[in-house]
Amino acid sequence: MRVHRLSPMVRIAQSCIAVLVVLLVREDFRSFILDHLSTWWIALLVLLGLIAVTWVLSGIWWRATSFSIGEEISYEHGVFSKTTRSAQRENIQAVDVVEPFFPRLFGLAELRIETAGGDDSVIAIRYLRPAQAHELRKELLSHARHAGEDAIEGAAEDTDAQLPGHRDAKTQGHAHDDQAGDADVSIPVSRALLGAGLQQAPRLLILLLVFWALDLASIGLIAIAFSVVPPLFRHLDQAWQMRLRFSNTLNLTYGLANRSHSDIPLRRVHAARIKQYPLWRFFGWWEVTLAVSGYTENTTVLPVGTREEVEEVLQRIFGRDMDIHATFSSPKQAKWISPIDWKQQQVELEQEHVVLSFGRIAPQRVLLNRADIQALVLSRGPVQHKLGVCNLECAVVHGPVRAKIRDLRTEDAQTLLDQLRAGR
Repeated sequence: MRVHRLSPMVRIAQSCIAVLVVLLVREDFRSFILDHLSTWWIALLVLLGLIAVTWVLSGIWWRATSFSIGEEISYEHGVFSKTTRSAQRENIQAVDVVEPFFPRLFGLAELRIETAGGDDSVIAIRYLRPAQAHELRKELLSHARHAGEDAIEGAAEDTDAQLPGHRDAKTQGHAHDDQAGDADVSIPVSRALLGAGLQQAPRLLILLLVFWALDLASIGLIAIAFSVVPPLFRHLDQAWQMRLRFSNTLNLTYGLANRSHSDIPLRRVHAARIKQYPLWRFFGWWEVTLAVSGYTENTTVLPVGTREEVEEVLQRIFGRDMDIHATFSSPKQAKWISPIDWKQQQVELEQEHVVLSFGRIAPQRVLLNRADIQALVLSRGPVQHKLGVCNLECAVVHGPVRAKIRDLRTEDAQTLLDQLRAGR
């Protein structure tokens, strides 16, 4: 199969526009354009000629690009140097349809296939009609879901009992399925705008004060443009018209400039981070980010949600709320290392989950499945050794969520380590 005929044109046009913007900044180039393209018909002829040449050249690239979906998925591209990406169908972890801003103007979408195999394991098919991309996504997800269920059933038949702290593999894939299908969490546009602004407001205020004090207004504007605007827009893009639907997968649709459609299998969610930015406290808003097996990029599923919405997401995935009832907490001597938030550093150990709490200015909770802990690391520095405290890190799947229990008594950390090892 081939990608859409406009695919190479879109990619070439993106590069040409970027080059043109850079050249137009130069005064000598602007003068050359005005001198040689002074009449509209000359400019039109030049434009039509460029389009014709680009169309012919892009046809060569288009014919050299193909993909196939069978027992093996492969994507081949390149004219002078051929590059082939392939993966077995059973290794599919996730399939997303992404509509980047510029291709979206031409009615095109990108099919992203996440496979098992590390950071560089994404097969990106650029570009297809959205209808075709969604149809292929549906087909691939259906096959992956059936294959996963068969594997889970086989594993369940071979095992009569599981160790304490391990979830039943079959129920994990369908956690709380009896409630599934009717849940729908959406983020209003007003909340997305206000949340994005309040998230970056402290950084903006600090930069303004610093550059005002140094009397560097012009440099300050440039610094603000590069340090505040990109994360502000990125957060707004993630929260814009976000909708979450639950079944045995978490279905996400969101995006302002880049529209994205994702399905996250609940059985592949290993951990969650719940974070509240300083100015969000006045509104009771939180951000939820997941650590998902097979996803190498950002997995923020609730960029700015109310506590009720956060509870809904956690109940569907983990079957519990975000409250923490501390099993262990940082002792008083930990204030010499963490003077601001030592009282907030807590951990709760449950039969199936571990819950961490830390942070006073920007409070965070981390919730992880005990069965998904990949490694346990006990560490302490010279000051911690002197104070009799240490850290315990629970390593989970590579991603944006880190589960580090900080500044526990050495005895408590060792006890917790032994209990977690016993339950693995």
